[in-house]
Amino acid sequence: MSAKPNILFICLDCLRADMLVNSGARTPNLDRLMAQGCLFTNTIAVASLTSPSIASMLTGAYPYEHGIQSLAGYRMNSRVESLPFKLGQMGYHTSAYVSGPLTKELGIAEQFHNYNHRQVSARIFDDFGASLPGIVKSASEPWMTFLHIWELHEVRVPPPEFNHSKYGYGPYERTLSAVDHQLGKLFKEIDLDNTIVVVTGDHGESLAECRVKRFLEWARRKKKLRRWAYWCGTMLDRLRRYVPFGPFDHYSPGFDNHFYGHGFHVYDFLIKVPLMIVGGKNVPAGLRIDRQVSQVDIMPTLLDLLGVLSTESDSTKRGRTLYPLMRSPCDNNWQEHAYTQASGIILLDKTNWILGLRTPDWKYAYTYLASEPKEQLFDLKRDRLELTNVVDRFPHIARRFRSDLEQLIAVQENTKMDDDDTAEISKRLKSLGYL
Repeated sequence: MSAKPNILFICLDCLRADMLVNSGARTPNLDRLMAQGCLFTNTIAVASLTSPSIASMLTGAYPYEHGIQSLAGYRMNSRVESLPFKLGQMGYHTSAYVSGPLTKELGIAEQFHNYNHRQVSARIFDDFGASLPGIVKSASEPWMTFLHIWELHEVRVPPPEFNHSKYGYGPYERTLSAVDHQLGKLFKEIDLDNTIVVVTGDHGESLAECRVKRFLEWARRKKKLRRWAYWCGTMLDRLRRYVPFGPFDHYSPGFDNHFYGHGFHVYDFLIKVPLMIVGGKNVPAGLRIDRQVSQVDIMPTLLDLLGVLSTESDSTKRGRTLYPLMRSPCDNNWQEHAYTQASGIILLDKTNWILGLRTPDWKYAYTYLASEPKEQLFDLKRDRLELTNVVDRFPHIARRFRSDLEQLIAVQENTKMDDDDTAEISKRLKSLGYL
């Protein structure tokens, strides 16, 4: 056994925060793991798409600092030190098993000793998943393994034995149930006394069932539609036991977005993800923390748990260690604010990119590159579904958020890909259905 704890870092692509605590999916293995550690229920993704989000988890920096702003055209800023790089200096053997858009062209691969990018057809339900326990058991200690699980991403195809209503209402929940079953086999090989396990999502997802609920919530507020909306809700509650929900346009007043999936906005269902930290000697068991935190806080937290967090300021780091919150969840000095962005290829043009700031009370969204920028402001205490833009009612709050955002992004560290790398990753994205 190594004196330094091993680190298993699991990122489930498209894993929404509500899907581990309020869904029809069966997740006994993740539930059991959750009970043995600390669950952060209000974790905000720095972006509603994969590459910028994961780069932020691994660097403690925001996208405009680590350089990866979208899925293509940008690569990691070489000035930013990552978690695997720091752990490598400490004697850790670092490996990554990734899929989807996380190709070597992004520059993330250079941070690991071993970087394994698999085709999306190599699923966790097949040979790849069966090999994971052996990979962990045979790794030289101390090790850090980053595991990116793609199966919750479209197109979702649960294994036949899980494609049943008892495992959830549709492909998403049923696939999550199947992923949990496979992860259970991996968890059996993990010694939590000597391993810190992190489980999180890179971003959320716009799902058919959730869009139906969102639309009906809006309709119930309209006098002429109220009776119809309640009737539809009752019928859908009965039908969902037997019929998976089909496509349903996303209703998002204000920015004219009617998209499916992710990357198109910074609504909570796109940026709220679960975060659990389990194992080691310093992580308390059975703790649930509802304070708002960010993905950039993961790296400094792990370094703090290892006792190597530097007190020196670093202009490329925005994250804060969560260890003080674990010791004192009611810490009054904890500032609850989070930066986020939407810069998905689905937005077609950078002028549609959205910057956002979220506090427990407010969400502000801003198309900062548009010739005529649009703004949205949501009162999260009164409008948790983000249906009503109140920017005209509270212009002073919007001005404050806009000023804060403009100060944050004043200095950007974007590193452009060369033409060959851009062409290569564009080919990959086309095969994944992004282009």
